[in-house]
Amino acid sequence: MAGGLDRDLSGLQRLPGGGKLGERLGELLPQLLLVLLALPLVVWGLGSYSVVNGDEAIYHGIAESMARSGNAFVLELRGQPRLYDTWMNAPIQYWARSLLISLFGSSAWTMRILSALFAIAAVLATQRLGSYVADRRSGFFAGLALLTTLHFVYLHGARTGELEPALLFFFAVAALLFMIGVERGGGWWAHHLCLFALFSLKLPIVIIPLAAELAFFALCPRAREHFGAWVKTGCVLLPFGLAWHLGQTLLRWDEFTAVIADMRANASGSSQQGPGASFYGLAGYYARTVLFGAFPYSLAYPVALLAVLWRSERGLAPERDRWRICALYLLAIVGFFLCVSQHYRWYIMPAYPFLSVFLGAWLSRLFDERPRALTLGAVALVASLAFWLRAGGAEYNPFAKAAVGISMWTPWRSLAALPDLDPRLGVVLLALALAGLLFGLRALGSERFPSIIGAIVAALLLGFGTLRVVQPLAYLGYESELSKIRRDLAERREAGRPIAHPFDLPKANHFIVLYYFAEDFDISMQRNPSASPLDVTYRLHAKGTRPGRAPQRRAGGL
Repeated sequence: MAGGLDRDLSGLQRLPGGGKLGERLGELLPQLLLVLLALPLVVWGLGSYSVVNGDEAIYHGIAESMARSGNAFVLELRGQPRLYDTWMNAPIQYWARSLLISLFGSSAWTMRILSALFAIAAVLATQRLGSYVADRRSGFFAGLALLTTLHFVYLHGARTGELEPALLFFFAVAALLFMIGVERGGGWWAHHLCLFALFSLKLPIVIIPLAAELAFFALCPRAREHFGAWVKTGCVLLPFGLAWHLGQTLLRWDEFTAVIADMRANASGSSQQGPGASFYGLAGYYARTVLFGAFPYSLAYPVALLAVLWRSERGLAPERDRWRICALYLLAIVGFFLCVSQHYRWYIMPAYPFLSVFLGAWLSRLFDERPRALTLGAVALVASLAFWLRAGGAEYNPFAKAAVGISMWTPWRSLAALPDLDPRLGVVLLALALAGLLFGLRALGSERFPSIIGAIVAALLLGFGTLRVVQPLAYLGYESELSKIRRDLAERREAGRPIAHPFDLPKANHFIVLYYFAEDFDISMQRNPSASPLDVTYRLHAKGTRPGRAPQRRAGGL
């Protein structure tokens, strides 16, 4: 099916009256297919479930306050200043969210639509990057692999209203524009605008593309002649990039120093609790995250990386440089987060576009080349691991449990027919059996063998990835306990029925509690000293009735 994609696309150019029109249609067809696939996976039912993550509650709550007040220079959540966000996550996304709320109202849809659109844009940017460094079929596979990555869609990704899809988009576009700039000796303005966007979305993360590109200039003598233009363009745009941060710093110097101290504590790990703060602990943490979140593609990532890089080093200079840039971006992303002790599962997500590009190129080459013995052995091992490792998608509801609450552990499968068989031994035995079968098929000497192998591997990986992403759509429409309580309170208020207070809430994320209830209630917290620091009980009091406060009248209050 996919093996004939390039032939089908090139056939458009041979249609009567084709030419440039046919070529353009051929270029757009993979993108149109990806968009059509993305609409049900990413956009359908986007506003039908409750707030999932604390971050989407923070971002949308800040934008609501901005839209209500009309002040685009103050960031606050339910009356509480958000100083960290003022310097680290500002200001472009809040302006865009505030504009959406002003135009379409505040809802779960306006909370998430920017993330969903940027997710589709990230898929298209990954497809374009893969097409540029390899070929059109590689790009299509790369975009499809990213679109059907569970972590990317559900866990702090496309279907929740956070920053990560935008970060993925700008990383992929920045890498593509950097390649073009190096090869053509110009075009740095658009590239540096991508860096400016990253800087404005999440300030520290701009270190990653800068590190990757400086490393490339250091390693590639041919590119150094463009280094001066790269630096000059950056210097021209730098004052514009710093305008917001400098203005806020001058107005709020004490708060700025507090934010810097907080950021240093997060980076050094002095504010972190629990395992994983060491370099090796973080490596294991992110490895488990990628294994679960990108399963089954994560099984093939190492094979694809080694195969593509080994082949590219023997190719022509432009191809070699493109793959080096992709590898340096990937290395910079992983290295940056391994050096920062603060760790969350979504931090590693910017690596997915580049991993998908390597995977797409490897899958594409399986269709065209007679596979070596090492390649067949790798295919057999990947297929065996895909069978023996159990990383499901249907058994949990991603809308009920935020990314921080999902274990992301990938256990071994056990067979009822062979209860005493060690799964690790099962991996070896099945891999040997599959390798023997593949070697036997190759010995038959069929010219179609590469296409058959490519189709089987692509169907296995892309089919399983798609299935994992489709299964959680069964939980669309989920309503959390907090959302039910909020809806019940609103119905009581509209009906004029009394509301008994104070009352306790079920255990929940602090920022979701603030988002749902802080406008109408005073909220008190009580930590359980014998339990985890995260074990907090929330109690709601009608405005002006919280113990320790004098009663206050509030227009329109309870």
